[in-house]
Order: sequence, then C-alpha cells, then structure tokens
Amino acid sequence: MGNFAVERGLGDVTVESGHYPDDDRNTLLLPDVAFTSTERIPRPDPEAYAPIMPDLAVEIISPTQTLVQARRKAQVYLRHGTAIVWLVDMMDKNAEVWALDSDGQASGEWIDSAGQLDGGPVLPGFKLPLKLLFRA
Repeated sequence: MGNFAVERGLGDVTVESGHYPDDDRNTLLLPDVAFTSTERIPRPDPEAYAPIMPDLAVEIISPTQTLVQARRKAQVYLRHGTAIVWLVDMMDKNAEVWALDSDGQASGEWIDSAGQLDGGPVLPGFKLPLKLLFRA
C-alpha cells in the first residue's frame, strides 16, 4: 500500500500512528496501518498524534480481541471521518471491509481468503489479494 500511494502521490501510509478527531481528543485510535490522502494531511505534519482520522484504516484482529470489538472500533473510525476500514483476521484468514452506506449506516462485507481488498475511491486501483497476506 505504501509504495502504491507514494508512487502515485496519493498520500501517506503510516503504521501504528495515533489519530483522533479534531473535535474529540479523548478518542485516540492507533490503526495497524493507515492511509491519509495528501489533501487531508494536517500541515504542518504533526510530530505526535494526527488531529484527523485516516481515509483508510487497517486493523489486524489480535488473538485477545473479539470480532465484535473490532467491529465496534470500525464504527468509531467511520463516525469520525474514515471512509474505509479493513478488519483483517490472520487466524481465520479472512477480512471484513467496513464503510458507510448511502443512508450513513456502517455496513461490512466479509471477504474470504480467495478474495481481495480494494482501495475503492480512497485508493483507486489498489488491490490486495488476501492470499498474499495469508501465505503459510
């Protein structure tokens, strides 16, 4: 994702960087991977936590986290401005893609290991086959 975004001048990809909504410093999230488009990157670039939610957040579900907890976190991202959230389950070898539907409701799509993650309107043209993540 990083190479794809940088080569096209689309924005920044970060790993485990803190993000919070500019109107709520108490909601701090640290996505495992995040993409923020060039036009939305705060200037000057923050040295600590970014006062903006990323355009795309990737959460790797940990062994101590339930899918329900991960889905709640996805909804927090979406409520505060993230367009797409990928929940990746390394143990079960699948993923869920979360976004707001046309009614503004959070909805998820389950993708099995034969499928792929798609950058959609956030990272147009970016595709990541899940089999690349789940190699034995």
